[in-house]
Amino acid sequence: MAAAAGAVAVGRCWWASCVVLLLVAVVATVAAAPTPVVLMHGINSHAASLDHTSDLIKKYIPGTYVLKLEIGDGAPDSIFMPMREQIGIFCQIVQSDPQLVNGFHLMGVSQGGVLSRGFIEYCDSPRAEGHHSEVFGLKRGREPASF
Repeated sequence: MAAAAGAVAVGRCWWASCVVLLLVAVVATVAAAPTPVVLMHGINSHAASLDHTSDLIKKYIPGTYVLKLEIGDGAPDSIFMPMREQIGIFCQIVQSDPQLVNGFHLMGVSQGGVLSRGFIEYCDSPRAEGHHSEVFGLKRGREPASF
């Protein structure tokens, strides 16, 4: 009888430990900050054109850090600055932002999608966890260029 009571006590202790560990995991997941989001505007535009998108993300995913990238002087540089130079600046901005060191979601609009793809091909550090744009696919046998 004493052995059976001891087994029940051990079983209850094990079960309680599992419940506590599950609760800790749930609280840690809920308490974790949402994955940051980086937005890149299109040609002949500027970072402020993404204000509405940024506001929606912050509204529906509270606590999300959103970076609206601006390369150079916005609209003029989006047209006249060489793409490689824009991608290099994109990489520098993202890599210098401490909020992005653990990864982020990346969304590019129009030419911003091309620049986002360039970031993934040439830099991708920190790692973009999700790339959302109309540009996709890697060129086979192509080595990334260095900046």
